[in-house]
Amino acid sequence: MSIHSALVQNGLETHALDRYRNEIASDITGIPPRRANSEGVLLLRHLLVLAPQPESEVAFLPPLRAVQVLQAIQKWITSDEDIDSVIESQTAGLLLHLAPIVQSLQGAHWDFAFNLIENTLEVSTLMTGGTCCDNCLQTLQLQEEESVVHLSRTLSLVSEVQNLASTNKSLRSAWYERRAIILRLVRDLLLVKLGEYLVSEPFPT
Repeated sequence: MSIHSALVQNGLETHALDRYRNEIASDITGIPPRRANSEGVLLLRHLLVLAPQPESEVAFLPPLRAVQVLQAIQKWITSDEDIDSVIESQTAGLLLHLAPIVQSLQGAHWDFAFNLIENTLEVSTLMTGGTCCDNCLQTLQLQEEESVVHLSRTLSLVSEVQNLASTNKSLRSAWYERRAIILRLVRDLLLVKLGEYLVSEPFPT
């Protein structure tokens, strides 16, 4: 994996690397929910490592393949299996790369993406505010470092979707249906963090 990461980081694209991305994406679509925490999480991590740099003109995945990957992950997360929270974090990171690819494609993948964003923001706000219920903790049992990465990816995804929706009519329609709720959750999270800062920092005398 380190070799592939080095190639991607240095912009050394090859046909073999492109083929490998598609092979891993194909493997993900064949993983059932019961194997998501073992095989699925490793494949997702590897696919993220292979994601081209943001400034690259290389296509990460074909649009249809990207949708199929998101559909497979959606089946994992919405299944009755106890899916590790790291998969949701990885999915938010993956969506950052896939959003530009699937922005013109309508379908359940956008509802899934928005649900994922809302769930992360809701639980993060509750956990930050110190009033998280047991059910919420079971839903998103994140260690401190992992939680920061997850939230950072989610907020970056919100920003990316807003940017894409500003120029894409198809995505704009789907985004505007959920925009108010998601931005309110972002505001609530920021207010909780601001409140913590004001309490922890004494006023100068």
